[in-house]
Amino acid sequence: MGPMNNVDGKLHVDMVLDLICVHSYIGFTRLERAVARWRKQGGVIEIRFAPFELAPGAPTTGSPLAAAPPNRSAGCAPATTADQASRTPTRKAN
Repeated sequence: MGPMNNVDGKLHVDMVLDLICVHSYIGFTRLERAVARWRKQGGVIEIRFAPFELAPGAPTTGSPLAAAPPNRSAGCAPATTADQASRTPTRKAN
């Protein structure tokens, strides 16, 4: 959060935040609660938001944080479509 000053009877707050950053979100929710208390006490506040991009060079397609583990369940080899079909119960016509 930037500097706060009380000019012309208003409290002016500048807040810089990254919309996907959890720390920015926590700060924003705390600011919302403080603003509500301030206004409840009769205060006037003006908030200006400025964007901040944490990683401006990050690819827009994203990238995995770690290699994905193989698609296995409890160490068993993944089932094929034929395996799944053979295990699927079928109903007999009456």
